[in-house]
Amino acid sequence: MSEAAYESLKITVEDHERYRGKHVVIHKNRIISEGLSSVEALRKALEKHPELKPENLEITYIPSEEALIL
Repeated sequence: MSEAAYESLKITVEDHERYRGKHVVIHKNRIISEGLSSVEALRKALEKHPELKPENLEITYIPSEEALIL
């Protein structure tokens, strides 16, 4: 059994503006693709980087508006 360690993605203001309202695929703490759905974002990532395996990628959603969590 392998153990995975994940770091929190540090999103810059520019990245937030660029990807807001989209799903992004992250590899080694870098955004490597985006899409309107997680399926589209993953498909684009695997087309650009066929050597990567889906289990080594992280998919997250960049909210279109800032949210206040209480």
